[in-house]
Amino acid sequence: MRPPACRLALTKIFCVAAVPNDVKAALSVIVLIVAGVLAFWSGSPIRHDFSILVVIVAVLMVGAMWVFPEAASKKAKS
Repeated sequence: MRPPACRLALTKIFCVAAVPNDVKAALSVIVLIVAGVLAFWSGSPIRHDFSILVVIVAVLMVGAMWVFPEAASKKAKS
């Protein structure tokens, strides 16, 4: 039986080792905390005008990590 992350594509089987959900969750929390600190800390190197943009980009990056699958590399034939 194939692992759940494997799929059949044009008679070749590609297996993707996905990042575990607990690692994704920890990375998501870290990214959002760092973005929040950079956006709203008074001593931040980010200009105050861009604080909302930093938060929006961080949220989009975290959402993309959860929604889109990981890219798999193809192994070359020998």
